[in-house]
Amino acid sequence: MSDRAAISCHGSLLKHAQGFTLTELMLSVALISVVSVAMVSWTVNYVATNHQGTTSAEDLAYYWLHWLWGDIQNSMTNIDSWQFEQQYQCLLYGSFGVRVKNNALQWRPAESECDSRGWQALNDTHNVRFKTLSVKPMAELTSICLEYASREQPRKREEVCMPWPLH
Repeated sequence: MSDRAAISCHGSLLKHAQGFTLTELMLSVALISVVSVAMVSWTVNYVATNHQGTTSAEDLAYYWLHWLWGDIQNSMTNIDSWQFEQQYQCLLYGSFGVRVKNNALQWRPAESECDSRGWQALNDTHNVRFKTLSVKPMAELTSICLEYASREQPRKREEVCMPWPLH
């Protein structure tokens, strides 16, 4: 039987006894492509999320420390008009203040005391959890430090410090 006869015997399928039609091949390639793109996208997202969790905690800690450093520098006219209360991890400077409580860096409402309620959380505790705020006097330089933990490693504490902004 010739090729023409084999094709006409199967009617409109236009298919030889062996192999795939162009339509079947295109459908299988399209399906494999969609599944591959979905898997690559999911894998990249998964890896990025895991990496971002620890990296962003450090980045956020530096961000908030730098913000605090700049706020102290811009807000204080008298370099001696600040006080740090270790018991509450609270820094009052000028008419402003920050403290660390409930894993958050908190902003002082007008004229509040370190132990009062109503302080506003500045950071999202889902991304970075602040543990302590400290002012550390060193030999010639005082430093302001934030201790933090990431969401992925809540027991592993890290610390970021900057020199005191006013001398």
